[in-house]
Amino acid sequence: MQPSLLLEKLVYAVSGNKGQGAKARIKAHRPGSISRIAAINEQQKLLYIVNPKVANTSIKRIIWADHPALDQLPSLHGHHPERSLKELPDRAIDTMLNGDDWFRFSFVRNPYSRIVSAYKDKIFGRDLDGRFLEKIGYGPAARPPSFSEFLHRIADQPPQQMDWHWRPQQLLLMHELIDYHWLGKMEAFESDMTPVFERLGRSNQQMQHQLATRLNATDRDSRNNSNQPRKAVVNPTLSNKDVELIQTLYSEDFQRYGYSTEPPENLLVQGPSE
Repeated sequence: MQPSLLLEKLVYAVSGNKGQGAKARIKAHRPGSISRIAAINEQQKLLYIVNPKVANTSIKRIIWADHPALDQLPSLHGHHPERSLKELPDRAIDTMLNGDDWFRFSFVRNPYSRIVSAYKDKIFGRDLDGRFLEKIGYGPAARPPSFSEFLHRIADQPPQQMDWHWRPQQLLLMHELIDYHWLGKMEAFESDMTPVFERLGRSNQQMQHQLATRLNATDRDSRNNSNQPRKAVVNPTLSNKDVELIQTLYSEDFQRYGYSTEPPENLLVQGPSE
């Protein structure tokens, strides 16, 4: 076992969390709204742990595609066609987290691509009420910071207090609480969704149709939260210092999920700025 994973297990073993109810254990590891943490398909006994900026809206649409109430929801953020974790008793949640008959999965993403997506969507291109600017210490009417300024702001935040959209993925996925059957990668979304479709009993034709129509609102720069056209936001150019900071902030994500610490080809890197 890797040293970091061994330490994680030991911390959990001595923390006393095992004596708490399932909801309390989850909130201790992932502070925030418990209704937003997971999407559940009770009929197929499928539990998806939400990882923001990793196609989670698309995944929810797929796992709830057969539910008649899906299109009546105001949004898929915090709204469910079925019961959420908040509405379930602890005993039922324990079964979902540990039971042999439940299929538990999530998806991860290259840390570089994920943090750039979070910046483009929530900070630079956001045309809402400025609440994400406030989460990094700016006033709601402030000018959007540069990507480098954004990185330095979040680097000063304790990881467990970071907004979910830039919190390290290994914290969001709560590995010490959940024994996953499957962790897919966004970079191989179509092939890595196959075990999920198999669990849902979807045909190959249904799978291809749903994959072809999946949404990723940030990367296709299509709509804002008022459903109006959104201006395209280009990827920021990274300095060498930006690269080093991302490698530090997300070192556990790079290691646990097998991503190279070198920036992907679609992100330009320049020399250090003076």
